[in-house]
Amino acid sequence: MGVCPVILSDQYVFPEGPEWEKFALIIPEKEVSKLGTILRKEEHRYQELGKIARQNWEQFFDPDVIFKYWADGLVQLIE
Repeated sequence: MGVCPVILSDQYVFPEGPEWEKFALIIPEKEVSKLGTILRKEEHRYQELGKIARQNWEQFFDPDVIFKYWADGLVQLIE
């Protein structure tokens, strides 16, 4: 969709592959009361972050490549 993910969590385990810190806003749970302020502060970057998010989705999770992503993950589990 080309939108910046907002992840409100202290312990979220990110799927391997994408460089999440380059396009996602990762906010600690204790800052939930500041969420509006944080989002307004980052609003000027929404198009840039959305574009990078979309590129990562296409590289790792698009229906044309997701099977390879899963297969590579399974191979890593076996090794």
